[in-house]
Amino acid sequence: MLFRSDDGWVQTALAQTFYRQRQIALALHHAQRAAELDPSQSGVHFLLAELFDDLDRHAAMIPPLRTVLDLEPENYAAHLNLCYAYAKTGQPGEARREAVWCLTRNPKDVQARRWLATAARDQGRPEEAKAEIKKALELAPEDLHCRLLEAELLLFDRQADKAFDRLRPLYQHYPDELRLVSLLAQAAASAGRSQDAEKFRQEIQRIRRMRQR
Repeated sequence: MLFRSDDGWVQTALAQTFYRQRQIALALHHAQRAAELDPSQSGVHFLLAELFDDLDRHAAMIPPLRTVLDLEPENYAAHLNLCYAYAKTGQPGEARREAVWCLTRNPKDVQARRWLATAARDQGRPEEAKAEIKKALELAPEDLHCRLLEAELLLFDRQADKAFDRLRPLYQHYPDELRLVSLLAQAAASAGRSQDAEKFRQEIQRIRRMRQR
């Protein structure tokens, strides 16, 4: 059911309500209408970006986040989310710029450090990527996403055994994490651990079947 109103605040409230109820399509409709009616609300543009993220429409996140920064140039969350959106859409130069902006203000931001490492990797700067992910892991040794990026860099360096040994303890905590299991299978195969490689290939199929239900 669509509610008709030319009041931007009403549309924003409806968008937030539907978002909390996980009715993403309705939330998006009302958030877009709110942004049309009152483009001065930075919050509704941020909500649009969150909704597009939920829909895996990462490129669509960028315009509303840029609008937030037009309204609030120092909005840290918008810069950090732009970093994420640029990384997800294969724009490492832009992701780097936003990550550096965030780290200049908060050097202990693990997410920004990880996205900077990702950008360095994607720009063909493996040594810089390794240095940045090392800094991130010093701040958050148990961060799963940092560990996965570390393993990818080790595999790139042909250190499959080391990558496998770093990843294996994580499996008991994240048995349904597809990226982790895929990297374990890849590392095991590259290290010549055929039984482990087959085990994790079977796990990949299990996770995919589970997600299709």
